[in-house]
Amino acid sequence: MTYCKIASCDVESLFLFPSASRADNFMLAAYPTVCKCIDLDRQVFATPWGHDLHISEIEKTVPLELTLVRHGIATKLKRLCLSREEEAVIRALAVMSPGEL
Repeated sequence: MTYCKIASCDVESLFLFPSASRADNFMLAAYPTVCKCIDLDRQVFATPWGHDLHISEIEKTVPLELTLVRHGIATKLKRLCLSREEEAVIRALAVMSPGEL
């Protein structure tokens, strides 16, 4: 296993990493769950605690476009059939290059 160090990094960019990479990291961590929880054919969102909500109910808190984009990204990631190691590398890239995935 190889490790990567940041040779030179200014302090301001360190503060950008958590906020800028949060969305990318969320999608990489949650794509299996997103694929499993959203059923676009029935327009139902299954919550982790066992309740089914109609997409119109979810739309009250999260815009429908965002839900559809997240589902599309999750589906594409799932089709890649990534191993745990490959997922870890992609997540590391997301943290090191925020907003560029």
